[in-house]
Amino acid sequence: MMFESAELKLIAEDTLLVEFGDRLDDELYSRVLALDSALNDSVIASHLETLPTFRSLMIKFDVFAISYDVLRDTLFKLDVSNINPGGQKWRVPVCLDGECAQDLSEVSAILSLSKESIVKRLLATPLKLYMYGFAPGFAYLGGLDTKLHISRRDSPRSPMPKGALMIAGGLASLSSVSMPTGWYVLGQTPVSMFSLKRKMLVPFAVGDELQLYQVGLKTFARLQASSNMEGVEKITT
Repeated sequence: MMFESAELKLIAEDTLLVEFGDRLDDELYSRVLALDSALNDSVIASHLETLPTFRSLMIKFDVFAISYDVLRDTLFKLDVSNINPGGQKWRVPVCLDGECAQDLSEVSAILSLSKESIVKRLLATPLKLYMYGFAPGFAYLGGLDTKLHISRRDSPRSPMPKGALMIAGGLASLSSVSMPTGWYVLGQTPVSMFSLKRKMLVPFAVGDELQLYQVGLKTFARLQASSNMEGVEKITT
């Protein structure tokens, strides 16, 4: 059931938070996306703004158009049985060599895994884009191999590069800007994760799957110099 074990919290007079749990997994996340999709297709959609995360959905509603009671009643009447929350699938280039992989050796030592094993695990399965947050275009990715789960640093490291592929706390991420971080930098994508020059400010939608593939330093530099989405491929099968 959609709201089995879910908790509804009115966190402001115009904002409802629906929390489905406190864990990281696709089943819980699929429930978040299904509710988001159903609300966006509902009769009250024009009065709402929604923000999905990996475990909850924040719903901001126009209190001058609908009441909290109407919103709550609509939620419990939604039919999500035929909703497929899956997004699009993409192949996304990443460089896992040299300066792009600033913390790879450190992670290798901490996890007692070879660098080759870490790279292989990063590329083996798609990562799902759970949410954007923290900074515009900063992408949180689920589905990370459990062998790569590592705690955040006790204190932030020096600024990582724009486009950094990082891991921490059971998640992976792709950064949109350079900033200090407690995450570990394993690689870098040439794809700009946020751009005011594009019609779509971010290159991928929440719920999309990103299959990372490796490129060398020369190819990385060429793709990074491009102003479009060169190197990104949509998977159609």
